[in-house]
Amino acid sequence: MACGRRTNILGVNVDMDCGIGAVMEKIESDLLQNGSHYICTTNPEFIMSAQKDPEFREMINNADLSLPDGSGVVMADYYLKKMSGIVGNSTYRFFAGLAAGLETALGSFSKTMKFAPKVTGVRLSEEIFKSSAAKRHSVFLLGGMVRDWKGELLVSGSEDIANIAAEKIRKDYPGVNVIGASSGFSYKEEDDERTLKYIKECMTRTGVEVLDFILVAYGHKKQEAWILRNISKIPCRIGVGVGGTFDYLSGVSRKPSDKITQVNMEWLFRLCTQPWRFSRIVRAFPLFPLRVFFSSLK
Repeated sequence: MACGRRTNILGVNVDMDCGIGAVMEKIESDLLQNGSHYICTTNPEFIMSAQKDPEFREMINNADLSLPDGSGVVMADYYLKKMSGIVGNSTYRFFAGLAAGLETALGSFSKTMKFAPKVTGVRLSEEIFKSSAAKRHSVFLLGGMVRDWKGELLVSGSEDIANIAAEKIRKDYPGVNVIGASSGFSYKEEDDERTLKYIKECMTRTGVEVLDFILVAYGHKKQEAWILRNISKIPCRIGVGVGGTFDYLSGVSRKPSDKITQVNMEWLFRLCTQPWRFSRIVRAFPLFPLRVFFSSLK
């Protein structure tokens, strides 16, 4: 499943210049084929984690699609394209890099600057639900966990976040074929048998022999590892790691407004609304752009 232009950021493959329309065309095409496919929604945190985790880097690089989930990724792509045409000694490249970085940063506030399109986990999930409602593709939601501003769990027990999200999705997308949902299973391999048994029970109950989509929200690496271990056992055609998407789809957590997204300040919104994620947000900004900058000078 190729799409757009595959680039490499700090050793991690990302499919750029592939808007949501083209992504869905590729997905619809793959649904008609035999076999299983998996999609990574690759954000700066993924790329930073992959620097110290070769196994995770291979998971992303071997994905059928590695989509740019976040402003940091598309801005890094823009910056690296600018730097690829700059030749000179280390001092010249250093100052040229500063200029290119400043242009990229200021461009994030401009409507005229043309970055590659972002494809977030939330946006991709919404398009999958639209497709499911129109074409009756089967969908299962797995995982998800919501915390308050202090990092404490907001939901527990039978009121799990995947089921809350599923109920809201069914209301928002009439006709959507969400055949089941659960946050009640662990991402750990020791829990796979129980998880698969439940998914297959939902498939049997709804008359589904091969699941079309499974959206897995266990957090980076855990969700990708779960998909790779289990997608063919379900069986399922397309697995997508969606991170915190269920939090937003359920309405438990607020999404950044369009204005915040347009100026690429989602990281600041998340820092204000989810301060317990401070260390993760710092990896995305400023550590990620700094690492991209220094790597471009080599």
